[in-house]
Amino acid sequence: MASTKRGCATREVYFAVGKFMSWFPAPDESPTADSVQFGSDSTTLLNGFASINGSVYGHRKYELNWSYLNRDQAELFRRLFLNRGDEWVSYADPFSFNNMLSPLMGLPYLHVHAGTPFAYNDWGKQALFVSDGIDEKSQHPTVVYKPDPFAVNNQFDHVFNKLNARQASLALSKVGTYTERVVVPEGYYGTFFASGYEDGKQPFKWSLQRVDGGTPGTVVTQLKNQVFSMSEGLWEITMRPGQDGQLSWCGLRITPYDTAQILAGPPEYEFSYPAGGGNLKVVPGTARVVTVNNARGHFSASVSLEECYSW
Repeated sequence: MASTKRGCATREVYFAVGKFMSWFPAPDESPTADSVQFGSDSTTLLNGFASINGSVYGHRKYELNWSYLNRDQAELFRRLFLNRGDEWVSYADPFSFNNMLSPLMGLPYLHVHAGTPFAYNDWGKQALFVSDGIDEKSQHPTVVYKPDPFAVNNQFDHVFNKLNARQASLALSKVGTYTERVVVPEGYYGTFFASGYEDGKQPFKWSLQRVDGGTPGTVVTQLKNQVFSMSEGLWEITMRPGQDGQLSWCGLRITPYDTAQILAGPPEYEFSYPAGGGNLKVVPGTARVVTVNNARGHFSASVSLEECYSW
């Protein structure tokens, strides 16, 4: 097993671009992670109250800068970021290891506010609903999945043919899935956890699939409040709707590899705010390397990463 000394101790972070993975020096400063959201001015009403319009969730954009890279590091930067197209970028910052998932996966109720195909189908039929109550651990609302034939079927079946027979031949979209790519660095392992009420229901199915060719290959579960381990490598976590039911939050904790800890089992899984960047891509034209002093092998570099969606 690879050494676990890399990370905070060596001021390195772990990147996976496509299927190319490597440790790389941490940016000079904490990366600027803007949450790009819609907002508008507030309005004072006649009764003295105020009305504010804006979005609850906004995708993330990272601005990463390095003022000093040596020749080998500059070459590695080129391999990671230059001339990239649609490849997903996974950014494993050690300071987000308590929960490497993005807010969309870690707090599923945000899909309702973001209006994603995971919460609505192409007809605008809603399948996910934000609960009225607040989860005790996360202090965020939970989400309730309510399947409906119009919301989850690909097309009308015979029961609805009389409504509009022409619709029966159309491949209309159903409520989709949400996939997020994460990377577990060398020398670490991950534990995935989905928290919800113990109501005997299984509203979602999670598929944990390793996509870098390593083993184990795939883990599929519908269980809430159970811990599932993931070895180092590149993984895709896919969330699919199932039966009606409730879900509070999800977490992916990254921990240095320790055989004794794995055999003993993880401690109680507590909520940590999902701090991962989600599915990122290199913003076109932003990756650049500047030669500061070629004779001394001094380079600087910068790149912008922006969250994109799996659909």
